[in-house]
Formats: sequence, structure tokens, C-alpha cells
Amino acid sequence: MAMDHEDPKTANETDQLKQRVAELEARLLEQERIIATHKRVENQVTQLHVLTAELKASSQRLVKARDQAVEASKFKSQFLANMSHEIRTPMNALIGVSDLMMKTHLTREQQEYANMIRDSASALLDIVNDILDFSKVEAGKVQLELCDLDLVQVVEGAAELLAEKAHQKSLSLMTFIQPQLERSLRGDPTRLRQIILNLISNAIKFTESGEIFVHAMPESKDGTEFVKILIKDSGIGMSQEVQKQIFSPFTQADNSVSRKYGGTGLGLSICNKLVELMGGTIGLESKEGSGTTVWFTFPLEKSNESTSFEIPEGIADIHILFVDGPGSSTKVINAYAKNWGIKCDTAESSGVAHALLKSAHAKNQPYNIIVVESSLPDIKAEEFASQFTAEKYAGDTKIILFNSTGPSAAPKSFHNFSGYLTAPVRQSMLLDCILKMSASSQTEQKKNDTAPSAAPERVDSGRHILIAEDNQVNQRVAVLQLQQIGFTADVASNGEEAVAAANKNKYDLILMDCQMPVMDGFEATREIRKSETRTGRRVPIVAMTAHAMEGDREKCIAEGMDDYISKPVNPTVLSAILEKWLQLEIAKPRPAPKDEVIPRRQWDPASEPPLDLEKLRELCPEDNDTRRMIDMFMTSAERLLKNLNIAIQDHDPIKIRSVAYEITGASNSVGAEELTTLGECLQRVCLEKNWTQCKILFETFRQALEVISDYSSQQEPVEAQV
Repeated sequence: MAMDHEDPKTANETDQLKQRVAELEARLLEQERIIATHKRVENQVTQLHVLTAELKASSQRLVKARDQAVEASKFKSQFLANMSHEIRTPMNALIGVSDLMMKTHLTREQQEYANMIRDSASALLDIVNDILDFSKVEAGKVQLELCDLDLVQVVEGAAELLAEKAHQKSLSLMTFIQPQLERSLRGDPTRLRQIILNLISNAIKFTESGEIFVHAMPESKDGTEFVKILIKDSGIGMSQEVQKQIFSPFTQADNSVSRKYGGTGLGLSICNKLVELMGGTIGLESKEGSGTTVWFTFPLEKSNESTSFEIPEGIADIHILFVDGPGSSTKVINAYAKNWGIKCDTAESSGVAHALLKSAHAKNQPYNIIVVESSLPDIKAEEFASQFTAEKYAGDTKIILFNSTGPSAAPKSFHNFSGYLTAPVRQSMLLDCILKMSASSQTEQKKNDTAPSAAPERVDSGRHILIAEDNQVNQRVAVLQLQQIGFTADVASNGEEAVAAANKNKYDLILMDCQMPVMDGFEATREIRKSETRTGRRVPIVAMTAHAMEGDREKCIAEGMDDYISKPVNPTVLSAILEKWLQLEIAKPRPAPKDEVIPRRQWDPASEPPLDLEKLRELCPEDNDTRRMIDMFMTSAERLLKNLNIAIQDHDPIKIRSVAYEITGASNSVGAEELTTLGECLQRVCLEKNWTQCKILFETFRQALEVISDYSSQQEPVEAQV
């Protein structure tokens, strides 16, 4: 019975034991929790150490990248500075020389040419500076200049600068500034010119045929006056997707366009930034395959200085017939003429033109001038001119040929034309030409003064040369140098084109640049030599390259070339190379017949000096400069003498008149009155094709030069005799 009941003391101990077990379990669980916490902390500490190490490494990489970026920026700045120096140095020389030329005695035409040289050089120098400032544009640090500007000069000058580039693709480039638009403005002419040049250059790049039309007009928006300039082309156009991003940096239409047309894709982005700085807007309208019109606006701020054309009295009596072509060019000059008060009619075909001319003659109200577009739809311009001059109703009407696509499309004969204009034409040149032709048609005695402008004529020596050269300026220089010594030439812009041309034509000699795109000169030479193994004919190939280091000549010869000439090319060296490989004598003046030789003359110290010393002293105040000017004139005159002799022997009246015109201008500049008179006489005589008289005048010119040379050798210095 006693065993049925648990001892209270034992029960109490059991409870205590259970409590201790529970406490131990609790402590054990706490220890486990603490241990787990410690493990988590240790893991976190380890991770923190890893992150710290990564952060330190990342920081070191950033510091290194920063240092590299700073170094790259310094290198870029140094490179840009060097490039700026190398480009601006010759540009500054060109501008300086043209400014000096402007201070000499020049004819109106020479003044116009000198202006073109100076404006073009200034524009190119400004563009170089603008490109170097691209980082400033991006950083918003560009400050616009505010000064007086002539809008007509800026727009026409920009187009004129790119005219040759357009003409190389047979594109018509024309400008039209609406007459009601204020031309005397305040603004930044450099930035404005840069925008226009960039947009016209883009239009030319992406246009293969047709025209580029630059149109300036006034625009009013919310009570503010703006100038709006549009550049419209007939090029490839672009899709809506491309239009959305075309003003972003490094953007072009697509990759294929970038490969075909080249460029950085920065041009429109720069234009966009500059237009925004001017307070204007820029945009475009385009359709794929149908051309593009890019436009921009800027606020119109009038200048206190007024610039305008002086329209002479009596201009309303002039009557002009425009025989129109398919483009906008003739319509533009028609609009200008009407604005000046000239009576203008338009004929869209040669048949309509003849009907109008005949009717005007019957009414005793003949046209003073006919302006004929070179690309008429139904007949060649020279054929139209020939037909008209043969008609009884031709009278004293003068014909001006207007060539919208450049010298390459000029006719072979200018016999029936009294004037010649090429697009883009400046308003001042157009007005001057019209006034001269009008005065000429009213005074028959002045007929010789309005003879056609001497267009470049190729002197056919019977030898044909291929020039392989990628630089356009060097191409032009080489062609002109060859023309001056009596050769015709074709041009290839890379080695691949040179190989194709050599396989197609039988050239007498090839002038080969070594470094060209697509295919260089060395590979082109190897390809030409391979093809010659099949034909059995070997054409002389002469390296014409800027590589002038030791061993370059040997490398050219080893690659299959026959000779070597370094740039810049000396005309005398070039002539010697051609004489060597073509086995002929170049540009050696032939003596005049004995019965035409004028006895040799020397300067008589008792007579007046053959030069105008007052004019020379005004031109060159320093003695050394005067001597240098006389030497420069003599060098130029001797070159003209050689060219004149060739032209006379070839019985080429256009070339004779061109050289005689140069003689007249150069002689007038230094006050060589006898030579000036000879040049003027020669211009008249050559048109009569009196070759005997031309030869006599040539010999007189030669002897007059000897007198100046003899006089110059006796003066020490020239001004000492005054």
C-alpha cells in the first residue's frame, strides 16, 4: 500500500531535474544561435573584405583610366594644335598674298578673281578653326561673334567655293537671294558660312545628277523676323527613320551610305548646335529616292551699314531673251534681271526663241541680249547661236552662254558667243556682264572688247597622258602644268581607275601617285605591267609622289615604274621627264621668219624708263620689294612669251587672246606701257586671224622684254633713278 504513493521528496527532485534539463536545452539552443550568428558575421566580414578588395581594385582602375583619358586628351590637343599649325600656315600665306594682290592695279575681272581667292582661303581657314572647336561646341563654350555681314556675299561666296566640286559631278549649283530680303545684317559670318558650306557639301555628296538650289528668303514667326535658307538637292533622299536621328552626332543615313560616301557624320550635328546658338531652328524634308531639302533659320538683325547694288540709269531700256533649259539656273538670273528693271522674255525652246527674235526685229524692237542655257532640250547651244547669227534679223544682238554645270560642259567653239557665265553666278558679275553686252550691242566699234571670255582650250600635241592622283587640287595642278606645255590629260582618282583607263586607252605616259585609296600606285603599276605581257606594249610610268625619302626612288623602280618625280612638281623637271621618255622637244620657241624679225633693241639711258616708276614705288615702297616685283614680272612674262609662241604657231585665236589678256593685266600692274599696248593690239589682231601680224607683235613683245631686262640690270636700286 505504501508503494502505491510516490515520495514527495522524490517528486520534487524529479521536477527540479526536469527544470534543469529544460534550462540546459535552452542554454544549448542559445549557444547554437550564438554560434550561428558568429558564423554569419564571419561570412559577412569575409564578404566585406572581398568587396573592399574589389572596390580598391576598381578605384585603381578608375584612377588609371582617368590618367589615360587625361593623357589622351593632352595628346589629342597636341595633335589638333599641330594640325592647326600645318594647315593654317599655308592658308595664312595665301590670304596674305591675295590681300597684297588686291592692293595692286588690277582690272575688274582680275579684282573679281583675287576676291574669290581671298574669300575662299578665308572660308577654308575658318572651317579648319571650326572643326578644331568641335569640343567647345559639345561643351557649350562656343561664343558667337556679332558684327556686320553681307548676306549676299556670304551665301554666294560659300556656293562659289564648292562650285568646282559640283561641276566635277556635272551638277548645277545655283543660289537665289530674294531681292526683298535685307542683305546688310548683324551676326556671325564665319559660323553662318560654315553651316551653308556644310549643307551644300552634303547635298553634293549625296547627289549624282540634277541640281542643288540654295534659296534665301525672309520669314516672320510670332512677330519676329527671321532669315530662312534652304538647300534643295535631287539626290538619294532618306527614310523617315533616318530623318529622326540625322542631326545626332556620328549619324549618317546607314552603314552602306557611310561606306559609299564617307564622312564622320558630325556635320549636321555641328550645324544643329550652331543654329541653336544663333536662336534659330533647323529641319529637313526628304523622301527616299526623291531628294532632300534642308532648311535653317536665324533671327534677322539689320545692320546700320547699308549694302546694295547701284542700278545704272537706262537699264530699263535693255531687252533680254532667255532661252531656257530644264533646271532652275536660267530662271534665277531671269528673276534678278526683272528685279533690276530689265525687260525680259522667256523661250522654252529654240523654235519659240527664233519666233520671238524675228517678231521683235520686225517691230524694230530687237533684243539687246540673248541668254542661252547650255543644256537646251531640243538643240545644242552652239548650234542655236550659229543658226541665229546667220539670220538677217540677228543684227547687233549679243549672245551670252550660261553654263549651269561648269566648264566641262562648255562648247568646243565660242565663235558666236559674246559672253560666258558659269553657275553659280554672283549677282554683281551678272549685272556687269549684262551692262557690257548691252553697251556692246549699241556700239559696233566696241565689238572686239566684248569677245567671248577665253574658255580653257586643250592644246593638242598629239601625246596623251594619264594622271593617277587622288587629291583633287593636285589633279588640277597636274592637268594645268601639262596643258601649259602642250599635252592633254585624263585623270584617275585611284589605282583601280588608273588600271581600267590604261587597259581602255593607249596613253603615251602615266604619272602615278603612290599613295591612293582603293588601290595604291604600286599595285596599279603591277597590274598594268601584267596586262602589258598580253599586249606587248609598254607605257612609261613615272612616279609622281610626295614620298621623297631616301630609297623611295629605288622602291618605285623596283615595283615596275620607269622614273620618279617628287612633289611639289617643278614644271622644268616635269618637262625634262616628258622629253626623256617621249623623245620630243617641249615648248621651244620657234624663231620668226627673217623678214619679220625686228632689230634688237636695248634701253637707251637717255630715254624714259620702260616702267612706270611712280606706280612701282606706290606698289612697293621698299627697294628690295621693287626689285623682287620686277623679277617676278619678268618670270611671269617669260612664261607668257612661251605660251604665246605656242598659241601663235598653233593658230589658236582663243588661246592667243587669253595669253594676251594676261600680258595686258600683268604689264599694266608694273606700268609697262609698251607691253600693255602690245597686249591690247594682240587681242584685236588674233580675232582677225592675221597670223603674220601676230608674229610681228610677238617679236616686238620679246624685244620689249629685253629692254626691260636691260634697264633693270642697270638700276641699283630702281628708285634711285627717280
